[in-house]
Amino acid sequence: MGSQPLVLAESADGEAAVRLRLRVPSTLMQFEGHFPDSPILPGVTQVDWAVRLASARLPVSGHFSALAGIKFMHVIAPGAEVDLDLHWTPGALGFRYTHAERVCSQGRVLFRP
Repeated sequence: MGSQPLVLAESADGEAAVRLRLRVPSTLMQFEGHFPDSPILPGVTQVDWAVRLASARLPVSGHFSALAGIKFMHVIAPGAEVDLDLHWTPGALGFRYTHAERVCSQGRVLFRP
């Protein structure tokens, strides 16, 4: 059992933005107990993935400070393919997960120097 998504495709928009196509493996350990009869991808995992994937591709710098404007609107289920849009501006990482053109979650992770 892993803890990371499968990156199916990626495209950069300059040095500060990237779009990733992800498959959410149904065997993720994050699904254990969240929830037994209807597993969903936890919000904390979505934020963690956004930071990890952005840090490997964009000039993210600083230390975590806060979360801002976080909204979880639609469930991401095991096996789903989602698009993750990441945008870095100094001090803030914006993210948005979409599935079938429906926004599942979005927000910003704030960093301090």
